[in-house]
Amino acid sequence: MDVQVRQATLEDQERIGQFLQVAYQDRAQFKFPARWLWEYVDNPFWDGDGLPIWLAEADGKIVGQTCEMMVPLKLGDNIYRAAWGVDFIVLPEYRRRGIGQLLQQAQIGYHDIFMVLTMSPISRQVLVSQGFAEIDTVAELGKTMRFDSDDALGVVDAKLGRGNALARMCRRLRLGGLVAPVLSSLARLRDARRLRARDRGLVIEQVERFGDEIDQLWDQLASRFSAIVPRDAAYLNWKFVEQPHVRYERFVVRQAGAVCGYVITRVGIPPEPNIGIIADVFAAPDDDVLPALLVHATKHLRRAGVKAIIAASSWPSYVAHFLRLGFKETRRMVPMFHCQETIDPGMTGAPQKWFLSMGDHDWDQYPQSVVEQG
Repeated sequence: MDVQVRQATLEDQERIGQFLQVAYQDRAQFKFPARWLWEYVDNPFWDGDGLPIWLAEADGKIVGQTCEMMVPLKLGDNIYRAAWGVDFIVLPEYRRRGIGQLLQQAQIGYHDIFMVLTMSPISRQVLVSQGFAEIDTVAELGKTMRFDSDDALGVVDAKLGRGNALARMCRRLRLGGLVAPVLSSLARLRDARRLRARDRGLVIEQVERFGDEIDQLWDQLASRFSAIVPRDAAYLNWKFVEQPHVRYERFVVRQAGAVCGYVITRVGIPPEPNIGIIADVFAAPDDDVLPALLVHATKHLRRAGVKAIIAASSWPSYVAHFLRLGFKETRRMVPMFHCQETIDPGMTGAPQKWFLSMGDHDWDQYPQSVVEQG
């Protein structure tokens, strides 16, 4: 079988749309054309030739692709153009033929900086052999706001042990519906203490877009982070205002009239489950502004009636604040990083102290599910 791998151009748009329909079936409508145009064609951080998409062709058709979400990336004192690997898929009948490896080799060799969020253990080994290094762990966090019958039985199993006689009786008699309201009430009581806001002279307001004040905030805080996608107006508006399908709510916090942080949330809409997402939050790591923003976001999502909230962060003090509000770690991800010597000949491994959240990569794309996030 003769396989050709090449970079896509705008002339491939129609054929790519046809391929995505076959590859993603019902989900294709959320991949193409609106999201495809936003992420790859109208991305303000991509200025190369062609598109940040690599195609594998065989038997006269597209049989696989791998793509990149281009972002600015601050490493130390410099800003670079970096690529997140996204939307990698090969048609089932063409898998296990080395096509995926050919695609990934092409895209990795093209970019000065390339990053991968999640991968299988085998893929991780392959990336290590290609010179990738692990960067800071990203903690995914979850908080149940109200319990249904299945949730309640899961809590009983966790507390008593699934083999416990009382736990088995609860399942046999289907008592989850009786236990769930009790657990939901207890959760509300605990949150009444955790979410008690203190008067710090902070004013939180919703905004439609981010402006110059956010650029000033970024300028003030940028030096605190060694490796971070700039949280300036250009990036935030592209990611959280112009992104199709997704309805974000954006809040800034002011102190003495000056913006000192922001938080971005959204509520799942059908066909998504009824979950709330804290997509991004940004403030000085050692400032009281950060817990105030998290309290505001949690209360806001509770009022929206969500069943649970998910978030993520790589920054230890951010994670600690989430945990204090009753969030629990649900999984840990260790992204991979590759940097060409042309960027920094002396760089060994990867820079540490990364700031990562759900605002990085494209894992908060629509539709979101509890099991597959991103």
